[in-house]
Amino acid sequence: MTYKVTLPEYMSPSPESINDGWSFDKNTRIATFKQGGISGSNIYPKKNLETRYATNTPLSILNKRAEIKLETTVEYTDGTSLSATAIDSFTPRALRYPEDGNIGIRKFYGPQGVPYRYGKTKIDRYKAQNFYIMDISEIDYNKENKNYIWRISVDVLNDGSNSTHSIDYIRDSLNNDDQYIDEVFYASSSSGYSLFKDLKIQRVDVYAIDSKNIETKVGEITETDRKVKLPYGTKGFKIKFPEGSSLPSDVGEVGKRSTFSFEAYTKFFDIDKIRDSIRPEQEYVTENSAFLKIENNTEKESKSVSFLERQQQKVSNMLTNSDRKPITTAGSSPSLIANRSNNISINKPIYALLFSNNLDVGNEALECIDSGNCSLTENYKNSGKKLLKITGKDSLSYGEFSRFISKSINVSEFTPNGQYEVDFITMWDANDKFRYGDGNDDLDFGEDGSTSSTNIARSSTTFNVLKPEQVAIKKYVRKHNTGSFRKNVSNLDPADLIDYRISVINISDRPLLTSRVLEVLPTANDKKIVENNQGVQEDRGSQIPTKLTGAIAEKEGFKISYSTDNPGSTQNESWNKNFVDKTAITDWSKVRMIKIEQKANYSVPAQTVVNFDFTAQIDPKAADNTIANNSVAVTISASGNLVESDPVEVKVEYPTAIEGIAFEDNNKNNIFDENIDTLLPEYTVELFKNTDNTPVQSAKTDSKGHYSFKTKDFANYHVRFTRKETLKKL
Repeated sequence: MTYKVTLPEYMSPSPESINDGWSFDKNTRIATFKQGGISGSNIYPKKNLETRYATNTPLSILNKRAEIKLETTVEYTDGTSLSATAIDSFTPRALRYPEDGNIGIRKFYGPQGVPYRYGKTKIDRYKAQNFYIMDISEIDYNKENKNYIWRISVDVLNDGSNSTHSIDYIRDSLNNDDQYIDEVFYASSSSGYSLFKDLKIQRVDVYAIDSKNIETKVGEITETDRKVKLPYGTKGFKIKFPEGSSLPSDVGEVGKRSTFSFEAYTKFFDIDKIRDSIRPEQEYVTENSAFLKIENNTEKESKSVSFLERQQQKVSNMLTNSDRKPITTAGSSPSLIANRSNNISINKPIYALLFSNNLDVGNEALECIDSGNCSLTENYKNSGKKLLKITGKDSLSYGEFSRFISKSINVSEFTPNGQYEVDFITMWDANDKFRYGDGNDDLDFGEDGSTSSTNIARSSTTFNVLKPEQVAIKKYVRKHNTGSFRKNVSNLDPADLIDYRISVINISDRPLLTSRVLEVLPTANDKKIVENNQGVQEDRGSQIPTKLTGAIAEKEGFKISYSTDNPGSTQNESWNKNFVDKTAITDWSKVRMIKIEQKANYSVPAQTVVNFDFTAQIDPKAADNTIANNSVAVTISASGNLVESDPVEVKVEYPTAIEGIAFEDNNKNNIFDENIDTLLPEYTVELFKNTDNTPVQSAKTDSKGHYSFKTKDFANYHVRFTRKETLKKL
């Protein structure tokens, strides 16, 4: 097989191709290659021909269309032959030498995890170009990769001369008073041009440059430690190469560039101030320069500019039910997944759930309410729904937040069967003109007097409740007029008021004809209402009493009576004690039992709950960490035995502070006079209980003579002061 390639003027095979078996006739401009012994799988052999233009090729030839002719002749062993010809064309690339030499520096920037648009800027002097224009609202220094980055690249052109270039340093300068350079690191390199592995440079020194142009060495970049944190307020940096460092030009192909890069992050001193200062249709410009010092030449400079704006973005949220199966048991929560703001940052976020009054509030939401981060409004604006507003949860992860949302709603015993809709609402700062929502604000959730606010996103989902039909009577408790009823309440003080609720629940398909309820108020060392299988009333576990403060509101179809007698040793004995109407009670604190009886001519309708609420007071002398357990005994037959509910618990938990100031009573009037008496810092203060001689706590007065002790014990205390040892001896 013979290959013949006719080359255009000034082009010839490379030395490598001549060594590989090609020949070249300069007169005919034909390059020839012959190959014999072809058979089997190698029937269509390929042969590369590398060519070069002569160094004296005129520019008129370069960048001009050229033709190449290929002739292939195959001679077979039987004496026959076969020839084929093909012609192709191409346009050669001229090797253009940079005006500033074969080694250069380039400075540019790019977004990292920050939304941007690519296009024209509004700044007049830059209107001719396209830029990345980034959204400053999405820059978040507390999250990784939520900023923008400056890249400094050094590139060396292989011009075929096999030259090397000595390098002294790279310098960077930030021309902006609002920002500083936070860190610099070695980023990347082209193949074969790794600073450490290929170029054998062991390290480079990093110098921080402050606002007065003073350079201070702050670290080194090596192959294993590629990042240096710069001091706060740094306005520039210098990367100093070891003496004698050089950059070879012959690493890559002829005409190609080899590069290595450093990258730097800048930060605003006060990003919130800058963010708030940018108005719609306005852009913020940052100019930055990088310099390269090679050989004995002056510094080479590369300028770059970044653009920031506040982009208007639509905020949406999403609430989905991940389990479409109906909820069949009381105490369960729907499986909700909540996306707060489609990953768009918002200022002053407030979240809310709007759900049926027939649903209860879960324990996590109750804890949030107790902490002050959540609030609950029953029957919000007469909508028949509860509104749970949520703050202080923005730091939760996606999964943690969804779990909180799910656990904030609870199906209770008196939740009727049916389908329930839950609305998830995201609200943010109404003054933020760069974020807008769907405006679905029919109930004025932001309480700003408008039902068309745009600082709101809203979504909804549904779930089904399909509990077995049941009749039940339950007991609940809460702090007086505070939050929802629950199984227990804590952090109470002595003498606090609490609300009890007895709920007659008829979640069935037929009316409830009969019900009887016996309530026994707690007292220390009390017993359960109903005896066990051995006929014994077990301990109910109360340590303190709660006293009734008034009558229960009358309910249609029920008779309510009260007894000041102590409970009996059996349920029947208690039921048959002396009960009277409310008009016969003169001191409600003496009431020990309450009887609620459904009248014979009245039935509780199906799918109905009847609540009996009453208020009691905790013992004013209750000690810390003491409890009162309360239960209720019920039956839904006219004469059957009572069944006792699980107890609800109230717990007293209170810190008490004993505090004061130590002072020298210069005018001897036993009162602290600010401009006359002298405060006594560093005095030892000991706390004694009653008449004990051993102190229970000790402290020192602060610089203003103040001292404080925390205790949870009710008692009389006295304190003793000891002057500090540094006082002069008399």
